[in-house]
Amino acid sequence: MGKSHKKKWGPPPPSSVLVVASLLFSACAAERPLSEVPPADTPAAVFAAGYGGIVAKYIEPRTARELALESLEGLADADPALNLKVQGRLLRLSRDDRLLRVGVAPPPQSIDGWADLSADFLAVSLANQPAGADRDAFMAAMFDRALGSLDEYSRYAAAPQAQRQREKRKGYSGVGLHVHAFEGVVLVTDVIPGSPANKAGIRTSDELLKINGLSVDGLDIDDVHDWLRGPVSSRLDLVLRRPDAAEPFEVTLHRRHIFAPTVEYKHRDSIAHIQLSGFNRDTARSLTRHLQKIPEKTGKPLRGIVFDLRDNPGGLMDQAIAVADLFLESDGIIYTRGRHPNSSQTYSAAPGDISGGVPMVVLLNGKSASSAEIVAAALQTRHRALVVGSRSYGKGTVQTVIPLPNGAEITLTWSLLYTPSGEPLNQLGVLPDICTAGLKEKAPSPLRALAGGKSAGKTACPTAHAESPLDLPIAEELLGNAALYASLLQETHEEIAATAKPPPGN
Repeated sequence: MGKSHKKKWGPPPPSSVLVVASLLFSACAAERPLSEVPPADTPAAVFAAGYGGIVAKYIEPRTARELALESLEGLADADPALNLKVQGRLLRLSRDDRLLRVGVAPPPQSIDGWADLSADFLAVSLANQPAGADRDAFMAAMFDRALGSLDEYSRYAAAPQAQRQREKRKGYSGVGLHVHAFEGVVLVTDVIPGSPANKAGIRTSDELLKINGLSVDGLDIDDVHDWLRGPVSSRLDLVLRRPDAAEPFEVTLHRRHIFAPTVEYKHRDSIAHIQLSGFNRDTARSLTRHLQKIPEKTGKPLRGIVFDLRDNPGGLMDQAIAVADLFLESDGIIYTRGRHPNSSQTYSAAPGDISGGVPMVVLLNGKSASSAEIVAAALQTRHRALVVGSRSYGKGTVQTVIPLPNGAEITLTWSLLYTPSGEPLNQLGVLPDICTAGLKEKAPSPLRALAGGKSAGKTACPTAHAESPLDLPIAEELLGNAALYASLLQETHEEIAATAKPPPGN
């Protein structure tokens, strides 16, 4: 892209025997000798990785004991007949008033001890279920309870969901087809623009019949998805049937790395309309490609950019920083502050504005969150763009991903976000310069009525989840009135100095 942001500082018991047992754990919190480390994907290893990651990285201190007790309470979420009682250092697990297990609590900080106890109680619970009980569902219930006790954004994803989340963030190797099963047939529901499938002419509503010569009839849809994936550059032969066509047709494709599109570009009256639907590994690169093509698409100078972040739930923070950096010449983009040393960072822009300083208006609503708020706050605080719409969602927290040995993953809150002026984003969100929340579509001269209400809008503008029909007309009118745009964008040096404050911890 020609720019890069700068980061400164910166054993289960036998299932046939139901006995009362006391589980004896070491009184010390030291890690196991290497010879005693359990296999990587056992429940004990999964709990140890989960508890350990949370203890080390969560934004507030937590002990292994606190996490494990919440997890064990989660057994009752999977099977309401299960009951956990804590009596001093003894933990009693019962089902329908029948005692199944007694455990001795390890020291509060013993991650391995609590992981072993959690795995043992899980195994006893499963041994007293009807045949076919789903261990993964029980583990998910346990982690859901533990993470739910932390905050609303920390969560557990079992292996299948975790895989989908990774693909959303990082992309996948395939041909750009989305398929679903309807009444016994597999239909194409979406074709990603520019993908091998798109270039081969495959359309939505085409019926998928065969993959590499094998019929998809009777296959589970997850298996169909797996068959469509494969190594980059590998060959894929498909047979499809188009609605109302007499004969099926064949296509040969070669897989490549696919990213879900997050950037949509339109051009009207010398104004670029750019909509970002999320932030994945390709967002900044894709946005750069669109911006670099503007001169050849328009043949005349650009008058302004409407940057639509409405309904954008966020995504990868590094991509949000890279996107903001595209339009900023210098100084801070965002600050993060947390408990783990690596969670507290200062991100600054590198020199160079890809648009050459073209006027910008950012559109927000109550569904603009997380990474979308990072971009909007940076551009607004650095006086690079005006913000129009409603107050954003206010998700001013950063999550890190902890991979688990069973293929699952934990998304864990580990820091808070602060604007370049030191204001927290969490719960407050980004407040627009011109607020359209609650305005009637036919209100007379909405821009002129609101132009003097910048301060009021910043303190009073509510969150509105719907997109206001006034947002785009106001943005275009601002970009068409250079004097008004400049007057709203600028503040005196005294006002900037009065509102600016260092980030926490400085």
